[in-house]
Amino acid sequence: MIIKTPIPSQLPEMKGLWMEAFGESSEAVDDFFATAYSHDRCMVLTEEGEVASALYVLDCEYKGDKAAYIYAVATASKYRGRGFCRRLMEAVHEYLKERGYAFALLHPGDESLFDFYRRMGYEICGWVSEISVEASDVPFEVKKMDKDSYARLRKSYLPENAVLPERKAFDYLGSYTSFYSFNGGVMTAFLYGDSRENLFSAEILSACELTDEVLGGIVKALGREKGVFRMIGGDVPFAMGFPLCGEVPARVEFTLALD
Repeated sequence: MIIKTPIPSQLPEMKGLWMEAFGESSEAVDDFFATAYSHDRCMVLTEEGEVASALYVLDCEYKGDKAAYIYAVATASKYRGRGFCRRLMEAVHEYLKERGYAFALLHPGDESLFDFYRRMGYEICGWVSEISVEASDVPFEVKKMDKDSYARLRKSYLPENAVLPERKAFDYLGSYTSFYSFNGGVMTAFLYGDSRENLFSAEILSACELTDEVLGGIVKALGREKGVFRMIGGDVPFAMGFPLCGEVPARVEFTLALD
């Protein structure tokens, strides 16, 4: 077993593992590697010459401290149940400690994974609300904006305890979602498929109250009949943290998981 940052020749295996674990297309995986991948912020576990497990790290900032968003943790199906993920996570924690990161952050992709990561020392530190609404007749003007403008403007709507992802996160988000502004706020929105119900907003921020009627107006402005919006705050467990060179805050605001 070897755990280290990858070499270029391992990229095809890493992409194959990603597609197997998460069911994504080769085009979607290529988008990540083209926009957000850094070989020195990735770690792979190799067993018998094969990439058995992998994970990726995106830099974040929290009140001036370095935080690490650990993303796309995966183990190949033939190697599961052998503790490889735990070994990989332990290795990346040491790697990040040596580089002065205050804490690590992740978003479990499935409810059952909260217990899995809790056994590794992670604790819930971020909660969200996810609201499903139908289109309403509240008039709303929604305009597309570029990712750089979104990354800059969203800071004005965030509370002090917000985790700020690096710019690469927005580069990757821009490969599959769009950025919008509206009167008093900003949002991401993913419109997928042919159904008029398929709208998902990974983040919506506003200085105004986001009532169901207001959200419904946004849904209608984007040409959909129903939509789901993720918002900061709430009581739905979302992010988990692990202390590295500092303490994990009791509560952070983090909505931009790359899901």
